[in-house]
Amino acid sequence: MKNIQLILVLLFPVVLAAQSTQPIIPEEAYTIYPTLEQMEGYAYGTYDNRLLILGGRIKAEVSEEYAQYFPNTDVLMIDLEAKRAIALSAGSLEGTLAEHLIAYGYSFHQRGTDLFIIGGYGYSESADKFITFPYLTAIDLPNAIRAIDEVEPPAPFFYQYCEEDLAHFDALLEYNEETYFILNGKRATKLDPFEDHPVYQEELLEQQVRSFQLRGKAATLKVKDIQVWYDLESMQEYLGPIVPEGILREWRGRGLRVEGFEG
Repeated sequence: MKNIQLILVLLFPVVLAAQSTQPIIPEEAYTIYPTLEQMEGYAYGTYDNRLLILGGRIKAEVSEEYAQYFPNTDVLMIDLEAKRAIALSAGSLEGTLAEHLIAYGYSFHQRGTDLFIIGGYGYSESADKFITFPYLTAIDLPNAIRAIDEVEPPAPFFYQYCEEDLAHFDALLEYNEETYFILNGKRATKLDPFEDHPVYQEELLEQQVRSFQLRGKAATLKVKDIQVWYDLESMQEYLGPIVPEGILREWRGRGLRVEGFEG
């Protein structure tokens, strides 16, 4: 991918990694692939005692006072049983799929053997600037992991969908009763990224929740019923008990009163 080497020297805005409902990565993965200790904002899925890790950024300590962040441009497969790691360049996936999979700050969730990666912030070669990605990438984990393990192209097992309403990064993702909930987050762009003074523009998505459903498997996936909520009580009244407690707790922690919740 053209310009991919240039983004390795850009300093990313320092932000918190996106939260998700994924299980914690086993400690042995950090022993097999030590660079994982310096990575944040990535997405991952698990299948058959193997991890698939995508995107995120790597922290490099340039000095005691200064840290620089570099994008992870590899799709990583860590085999916990064989105690080995395989790295495949995300650039080999091509197009907007490759761009999306070197972003960071995703929301992500594994449902069965499908991994869903939503949003994220990173460099888009096609737009020639940093953007908040409006993509949902669905991954067939068994087949993608098998392909990487057998040194075959995994691209046929990645499926990408464009949903402008889901463009965000660094948000809280929760899932309940077939419905996904994204709380807060950000949208941003960086114009003229390779100039001395790039222009960074950021919009905070505060005090709002996006709810939606995913129907079907990776190859036949449909994004349904996207709604944006600015009043949590109205959302709870409409959706009832399927609103996850994590979403309610976060709003309550910000001092907002939520009827019927004492978490």
